Amino acid sequence: MIYILEILFERLNAYQVMWLFVFFDLPVGTKKEIKEALSSGKLAKINFCSTDKSGIKCAEIVEKELYGDVRGTLANKNEKPTGNCVICNKPATKVVYIGRSY
Repeated sequence: MIYILEILFERLNAYQVMWLFVFFDLPVGTKKEIKEALSSGKLAKINFCSTDKSGIKCAEIVEKELYGDVRGTLANKNEKPTGNCVICNKPATKVVYIGRSY
């Protein structure tokens, strides 16, 4: 199994690898769950207040407190948020993926 993964990572660029991991995303609802998902090498799928300027403060919290980066939304799928932003608790307008760069 490890050999197969090594071949995959040699032949795929970083963007393709990121989307491969999207298939192994982990929907989370708290900051603690985000940290756990990121620590285990997964992407965290969360409700997020905004991907516009109003969401910058939440993105900074993700970077400084959770040591992750907002990777964006799925381009080919319009996911509907269910609830509030995990970070600020305002009504969510987007579903985003949070991951770490290695």
